[in-house]
Amino acid sequence: MPQRVHILLKMKIELTFQLTQCIHQKALQLGLKGFCTVLNKQHFEIEVEGKNSSIREFLHFLQKGYVESQQTCTYQKEIFEDIKGYTTFHSNLV
Repeated sequence: MPQRVHILLKMKIELTFQLTQCIHQKALQLGLKGFCTVLNKQHFEIEVEGKNSSIREFLHFLQKGYVESQQTCTYQKEIFEDIKGYTTFHSNLV
């Protein structure tokens, strides 16, 4: 059954194009649909939907790759059982 997750990341460091591109590529690799938006230089908003297993792997990727490596990172997520029907994954920087 598909799920949707909404994620907010806030980091003390400036977010980079490489970070956005890495998140974009991982979402595409897992077949997720949705978006990644850089709200300003330190705030990210991500919303993805897809298979439960893909969502879990994406969250693990974010948690291990970014949240735990940045002591100054705050991470909020909200999981929904409904989907919005995104047709692609897009980002405002990629």
